Amino acid sequence: MRTKKHQGLLSHPYFPMWVFAVFTIGGCFFIAVSKWFRVDPILSMSVPILLMLSYLALSTITGKLRLHDEQTGDNLYYMGFLYTLSSLGMALYQFGSDASTDAVVKNFGIAITSTIAGIALRILYNQMRRDPADIERSARHELADMTRRVRAEMENVTREFSDFRRVSNQMLEEGFDEIAKQAERNGEHIRTILDKLAMEAIKPIQEAAGKLGGAMQSNFDQIEGQFTAIAKRVETGGDLLEKANSSMSTSVARLGTQADVVAAKLERVVVPEEVLKNDLAPMVKALGNAVAQYAVKTETASVEQQSRMAEIGNILQGVANTTAKALHVVGEHSERAAAAAEKTAEAVNSQQQLIEVLARVVQKQSQDTNELVAKLLAGMQPKTYETRPATQTAAAFASTTPGPSIVPGVALPRPAPEPVAVFQPLDGVLPPAPAEASRIKGWFSR
Repeated sequence: MRTKKHQGLLSHPYFPMWVFAVFTIGGCFFIAVSKWFRVDPILSMSVPILLMLSYLALSTITGKLRLHDEQTGDNLYYMGFLYTLSSLGMALYQFGSDASTDAVVKNFGIAITSTIAGIALRILYNQMRRDPADIERSARHELADMTRRVRAEMENVTREFSDFRRVSNQMLEEGFDEIAKQAERNGEHIRTILDKLAMEAIKPIQEAAGKLGGAMQSNFDQIEGQFTAIAKRVETGGDLLEKANSSMSTSVARLGTQADVVAAKLERVVVPEEVLKNDLAPMVKALGNAVAQYAVKTETASVEQQSRMAEIGNILQGVANTTAKALHVVGEHSERAAAAAEKTAEAVNSQQQLIEVLARVVQKQSQDTNELVAKLLAGMQPKTYETRPATQTAAAFASTTPGPSIVPGVALPRPAPEPVAVFQPLDGVLPPAPAEASRIKGWFSR
C-alpha cells in the first residue's frame, strides 16, 4: 500500500517543483535564522551546500525527478544563487550605523560560497552527462555490430536448415522405404492370419450349410412326394370326372331316347279321363317334383364340387407360390419341386376345366329333363280336361317344398361333405340313367 502511494507521489506532475521549492525555501530560511542568531559561519555555510548535495542525490535516485539533465543542473545553480542572495539580503538588513564594513564583507564571502558550490555542481553534473551525439554514434556502432552478428547468425541458421533439410529428406526417404517394406511384411502376415481365421470361421458355416442342405434336400423330397401324390390324386379325380361325365352323357342320351319312345307311345295311348284325373296327374306331378329336385341337387353338387376344387386350386397355388419363393432362395435344389408345383398347378387347372365341362353337362341335362317333363305333360293332357299349361317346366315344381321322392325306384342324390384332398367318384352320387328309364317304361306299360 505504501509502495503504491510512493509511486503515485513520484508520478505527480508537480512533484519536481515541490521538491525544488522545499529545498530552496528551507535553505533560505535556515540562512536567515543562522544570520539572525549569529550561528557559526562554517555551519551556516555547510548546511546550504548539504541541501544542494541532497537535492542532487534525490534527483539521481528518483530518476532525476522526471527532469532533463540541463534542468537539474540549472536548478542546482539557481538554488546556490538564491542562497547567496538570501545571505546578502540578511547581511544588508543587519547592516546599521554602528556596524562595520568588515562584517558585511565577511557575510558576502560566506554568501558567495553557496553560489560557487551551485556553479561547481552544475559544471560537474553537466560534465558527467553524456553527449547525445556520442550516444547516437555508439548506438550506431552497436547496431552495425549487432547487424553483422545477426547476419552471420542468419547465414549459419540457413546453412544449418539446409543441412537439416537434406538430412531430413534422406532420413525420410530411408524411413519411408523401411516403412513400406515393414508394411508389406505386416500385410503379408496379417493376410495369412486373416486367411487362417477365415478358414476357421468358415468351417462351422460349411458344416451348418451341409446340414442345412441335407435338411432342405429331405424337405424338398417330402414336398416333391406330396406334390406327386396330390398330382396323382388330381389326375385320378380328373379320370373319375371324365368317367362320370361320359356315364352321365350316356345316361342323358338313353333318357332322351326312352323319353322319345314314351312320348310316341303316349301319343297312341288313349287314357280315360278318370284315370288321367285321379291316377296319372298326381304321379306326373310327383315325377316333376322329383326331376326338379334331382336337377337342383345335381347343380348344388356340381357347384359344391367346383367350389371345393377351387379351394383346392387356391391352396395348391398358395403352396406352389410359397414353395417357389423358398426354392428361389435355395437355388439348384428347387428345380424338381418347382416342376412338381407346376405340374400340380396344371393338374388343378385341367381339373377346374373338367369341373366346368361337368357343370355345363349337368345344366344341359337339367334342361333336357325339363323339356322331357314338359313333353310328357303335353302328351298326357286330354282335350276335354283342363290341366296346367304344357309350357310349365320342372322349375315350377321346384318352387314347392322339397321332400322325399314319392316315385318308386327313383333315388335322389345326397351330396355329403368330403375332405378337400380326396376326390370321390360321381358314380355313387348320380343315379343310373338306364335303370330309371326301364322303371318308367315298366310303370307305363302296366
